[in-house]
Amino acid sequence: MESRSTITIEQNDTIDLKPPYIILSNHVTNWDPFYINCYVNEPICFVASDSLFRKPLLKPLLHYVNAIPKTKYKSDTRTIRGMVNAKKENRVIGLFPEGNRNWDGQTEPIPLAVSKLVKMLTIPVVVAKIKGGHLSHPRWAQSFRKGPISISFEKILDPNQIEDLSTDQVLQVIRQSLDHDERSWRKETEATYSGKKLANYLERYLFICPDCKELGTLRSKKDKLICRVCSSSVTYTKAGTFEKNGQAADFLTPKDWNNWQLEELRDMIFSDSTTRTFQERMKDSVKLYRADQDGNFSLLSEGSLLWEDRSILFMGDHNLEQNFPIVKLDGANVQMNNRLEFYLEESLYSVVFHHPYTSAYKWLQSILYYQEKQAFEEDGVLL
Repeated sequence: MESRSTITIEQNDTIDLKPPYIILSNHVTNWDPFYINCYVNEPICFVASDSLFRKPLLKPLLHYVNAIPKTKYKSDTRTIRGMVNAKKENRVIGLFPEGNRNWDGQTEPIPLAVSKLVKMLTIPVVVAKIKGGHLSHPRWAQSFRKGPISISFEKILDPNQIEDLSTDQVLQVIRQSLDHDERSWRKETEATYSGKKLANYLERYLFICPDCKELGTLRSKKDKLICRVCSSSVTYTKAGTFEKNGQAADFLTPKDWNNWQLEELRDMIFSDSTTRTFQERMKDSVKLYRADQDGNFSLLSEGSLLWEDRSILFMGDHNLEQNFPIVKLDGANVQMNNRLEFYLEESLYSVVFHHPYTSAYKWLQSILYYQEKQAFEEDGVLL
């Protein structure tokens, strides 16, 4: 990876630090664990998504490095046991508190559970902050871009401080230390990231056209994102910004665009007047998988995924139908950029979209907004 990017270490407080200690890092690329462990003398026991343990090629490696499995967005006591054992064995623990790669280079909110974990372990806390990683390989992208990456390792808490601070105070320190906005950092450094087909697969992230406001009509081609309905287009630049006809576009960055589209999507979900149009756009060709008790997925069928009034409907081969009540879905998340996973009761399902440009992020956000809407209605909140 170093041949693609110039990596600079701004600060490294781990050099003279003896384990056990925990490293908390922002999460921007799939290579973050490798970036971090290259500059830490001790091997790191990373907390990793259990989905990675289901991959035949990765599973032996993860066990070899004593990685600790974690089920995303669900409480998992085995993860706690694994971290306590790592502490007893004087290991370095690695954790990405966001729980997932962020989409726009802005650190996601850190949950309270992280500070509770830090209070429980009571070992030194180091924050590894990766800058430039998002622009070198945005989550929605298929390929790397060549440009600078900067990493700092800062010890922010020692055991005495952890004992003296409340859980909320520990959380505040962690959030402040991990906070990073890639857009602001790039503006200060004027860094650029070069590569081929810079906009390819951007429609995995951006799914509403700002000109015609149609959903699911955007397609990427080389460095452009084009609407198939109104033909409007923008160019994605080496600076990670948008241009339109050589001028600044309505939205300067994907983050700005996403902030706008999420408001539009929420209005679609909450408004009865747009329900029919929304449902027409929410139809994709997929393969549906279900995990067994060991977490291994098996194919149920190929078919179509559709959005109904209160549920997601899968219509598969041989008249197979599977109804997923949206309010009962748990732990919904995006895996591998364009794979949607969720639990229904105790069963884990994985939806693999047939077309690689399909936005699983669109489906995830729609599910979350619908669940929010139902929660409001049940609580009698006036919208």
